[in-house]
Amino acid sequence: MVTGSSRGLGRAIALRFGRAGWRVVVHCHTRRADAEAVSKAITDLGGQATVLQADVTARETFPQIVEQTVAHWNRIDAWVNNAGVVDDHLAISMPDSTWDRVIAVNLTAAQRAIQAVAPVIRSQGGGTILNVVSIAALQGRRGQSAYSAAKAGLIALTRAAARELGPDNIRVNALCPPVLDTESVGPHGEALRSEQLIASTVSLDSAAETVYSFLTLPWITGQTLVIDNRIPAGAL
Repeated sequence: MVTGSSRGLGRAIALRFGRAGWRVVVHCHTRRADAEAVSKAITDLGGQATVLQADVTARETFPQIVEQTVAHWNRIDAWVNNAGVVDDHLAISMPDSTWDRVIAVNLTAAQRAIQAVAPVIRSQGGGTILNVVSIAALQGRRGQSAYSAAKAGLIALTRAAARELGPDNIRVNALCPPVLDTESVGPHGEALRSEQLIASTVSLDSAAETVYSFLTLPWITGQTLVIDNRIPAGAL
């Protein structure tokens, strides 16, 4: 299960798992046609996929997704919390509605997803959960106090959940991707790339390959893997 997998990094992750022979749930909120295209690409590769459309901020979403996935394929071995949103405002002038939405999509949704899927994974004898975060969680960014706070909270949630679920053989990790050509990066791309220590563009496929390798390692949990080629401000 990959939330937010109709486009961007989520799409690349879903395709990578499909190529590896996994049965993939492609999730979208509004872009049903894009999600269907991802599902078709996986089946064209010889894999299996299904599409689920839902709003990750709705409380009933994740119990329903888990129920539908288990009904369709009997089990859930890996869950990727990838859905996210960026809405830039200075901290002192940020509308409450913006703060609430950014926290809801980037942090609260991940907590509710873990809460819904962990009992299923436990009943199967184990599995893995991956939270996609951001280097903004480590450095903070002007105009991104809500996003930075949400992603930093997601790292803390990852560590706490790993401690709680480890005895049930459930691994929980986080991953900070590099600057990628996605809609969420959008106009920030040029400025973010100026911070790179190595002038190298990372493709979505390369990032997805790293996600796949990291997620499938059976002995790592509670970790945050930074695959960026920048260093958080103030770290040197």
